[in-house]
Amino acid sequence: MDGFATNAAYFEVMFHKQDQALSKMDLMLEKQDKLLEKQDIMLEKQDKMLVKMDQMLEKQDLMLEKQDVMIEKQEKMLQKQDLMLDKQDKMLEKQDKMLEKQDKSLEKQGLMIAKQDKMIEKQDVIVERQDEMTAEVKGLRRDLSIFLEDRLLKIERDIEAIKAKIGLS
Repeated sequence: MDGFATNAAYFEVMFHKQDQALSKMDLMLEKQDKLLEKQDIMLEKQDKMLVKMDQMLEKQDLMLEKQDVMIEKQEKMLQKQDLMLDKQDKMLEKQDKMLEKQDKSLEKQGLMIAKQDKMIEKQDVIVERQDEMTAEVKGLRRDLSIFLEDRLLKIERDIEAIKAKIGLS
């Protein structure tokens, strides 16, 4: 009986640890979802920047078309182009920073995947141990069943012998 209680206690501990592992996996999945949402936001911002770049390029084209007509205003246009180039340089700097952040994000994703792989390995070990414990419990059941059957047969034979001695058979 103590063996069954001990096994039941081991099962309870094992189930509790599995619940904890599943909770941690849920948290990791939530964090991955948040990370994906942030990446989507970054991509949207990149798209907006590309639209703005396209708009700037369209404006440049217009300025070049009008350059022949506006020779006397060429100095002003050159100044505007210098300003625009400064803004492009700033934009490129910001893009470089964003790419650096994306690289860091990818590194962190790699680390998360490695940790998930370790968790899966640990879960495989847990499953193996569960299988071993199940086999052990089945063996104990078989042994107990055989023992109880033998014991019952002996008791029945003893009762028959007692009945025979007192004349009840």
